[in-house]
Amino acid sequence: TLVKISKSKKSKASKKEDLTIKITTNYLNFRTSPWGKKIGVVSYGQIYRVYLSKKDSKGNVWYRIKSNNRYGYVYAGNSYTKVIYKKNLADGWNKYGSRYYYVDKDGNVVRGWKVIGKTKYFFNEIGFMQTGWKKIGGRYYNFGKNGILKNGKNGQKNPNYITKIPGFYVSPMIADKNNTREERIEAMISTAKKYLGTTYKPCYAGRPGTYCDCSGLVMQGLYSAGYDPKPVSPKRHSLPAYEYESRNLWKDKRYKRVSYNDRRRGDLVFYHNGRGIVIHVGIYLGNNKIIEEWPPYGMIRPLHWGPRPYIKGFTRPFN
Repeated sequence: TLVKISKSKKSKASKKEDLTIKITTNYLNFRTSPWGKKIGVVSYGQIYRVYLSKKDSKGNVWYRIKSNNRYGYVYAGNSYTKVIYKKNLADGWNKYGSRYYYVDKDGNVVRGWKVIGKTKYFFNEIGFMQTGWKKIGGRYYNFGKNGILKNGKNGQKNPNYITKIPGFYVSPMIADKNNTREERIEAMISTAKKYLGTTYKPCYAGRPGTYCDCSGLVMQGLYSAGYDPKPVSPKRHSLPAYEYESRNLWKDKRYKRVSYNDRRRGDLVFYHNGRGIVIHVGIYLGNNKIIEEWPPYGMIRPLHWGPRPYIKGFTRPFN
């Protein structure tokens, strides 16, 4: 006797999709099948076309995507992914928010260098078209807002500087106004992290490994992100009368004041002495951590810490 097999269970367990997702966790395993062999990882912010959704034996949803020209599955649960379009990516140029990315004829979001037409573009690790400054393979490239190279196909060996102050160190610029807010924040933080372990010394804003204080750390971070905090500068800060440049950074009206509850990664956090007078500044990293220069040296510490318990407020240099 022939038995007709119902397709209802299969359709519930596996179905074709018309979705575009973004990865929302730092790293997510990429597998041959749900809970199958790991064949790679996908990273935060990356965008993918979903070809199929499938449920495992416990009812967990998995998405079939294509990464590095291989098909595989990623786990969709625990807020690891976010549906950003209820349709698949179109081949060619696409836009997410204000950022552009490119999908090749095989459905892959392009990353790295890509010649489109007669123009050479660079797409970052997430897949977005690069704008502003980017260090690639040991060279510095400057891309316009349209993604077109501004300093030649080979870039340049040495970085640019937002300003130069004879006799004083200024961090090289690795982002500028043509980069995204997030890229400028990460430029500032990556520069600040070079000062971890650098000896604290008042009125100093030297290069990593020499001497620096809290205001000096913030100055150097801002310089590297293409922001000149003048009249605050390493030269003026070297004068004893300007030891507390943190107070002038706090007063600077170019920085947006934000509330404690609205604090975000990349904000500047200021502390006072218990009587409202600013005495210290650091860079907020998120998760109630800051990076700061405080005796004896630069470290990452809790937002709330005994020696500097009084928070004055937060400002946002990059809106």
